[in-house]
Amino acid sequence: MFNKIANNESQMQNINLKKESVIVNVKLWNNKEVIIEFKDYLGVMDKNSIGYEIGDIITSRNSTFKEAIVQNIIDGGGDESELNDYNSIKIYDAWNEMIILEVIAKYIMVYEETDCVF
Repeated sequence: MFNKIANNESQMQNINLKKESVIVNVKLWNNKEVIIEFKDYLGVMDKNSIGYEIGDIITSRNSTFKEAIVQNIIDGGGDESELNDYNSIKIYDAWNEMIILEVIAKYIMVYEETDCVF
């Protein structure tokens, strides 16, 4: 799903937080744009990622950030089983293996490339 983006001279351009989704605009090496949409998200942790080149993109069931969100939901009277379908998606910087963006979301969509005008 992330083959065109990860470790391919791609750069974070914009992050747009909406009520039910997070939209990330990525500029590819060939000046095309890819849009990653994280739908039904629980949290976002951004480390000033705009302008960084994207390295690895790792999807996993567990992370420290997700555990903190789960604990917050349990403390608020929620049920941990509500979160079984959520994943942690970590986007790393291409040069120093630092996590620049992490999103906890249920669904991930990657949209077709278009000409990028920045």
